[in-house]
Amino acid sequence: MLRAVLDTNVLISGLVFPGGIPDKIIRYAIYGRYKLITSPFILTELDRILRNKFGLPVENVKTMVEVVENSAALIINPKIRLSLIKSKEDDNRILECAVEGKAHYLVTGDRKHIYPLKRVSETKIVLPQEFWDVLQNTK
Repeated sequence: MLRAVLDTNVLISGLVFPGGIPDKIIRYAIYGRYKLITSPFILTELDRILRNKFGLPVENVKTMVEVVENSAALIINPKIRLSLIKSKEDDNRILECAVEGKAHYLVTGDRKHIYPLKRVSETKIVLPQEFWDVLQNTK
């Protein structure tokens, strides 16, 4: 079964703006169509951004984070440390999760820092539409 890490920006898009591709990707994780891998860093970042940037009520944020946490097949706390992205150090935490979780895909909307890498270790870095296409062609 496919294993994927969803970057925080994809999670936020799917949770805050329903109906789009990121929302569908999250729903497929809930349905068990692929194995979602995440980390405490991603969950904490998701919580922080939903509260601070979007100003959502605490209970709504808690529910959203729990949806992701409960949908995850694996929550890992990476031991490895990467420094592939110098200009935005926190993005390396996402890469570490993908590498240590042996994800087939890292799905990101970050076209500036993460997507240009195209691959990290054995993990292919793709945009949400690209991953959705993969899911549609996987039985």
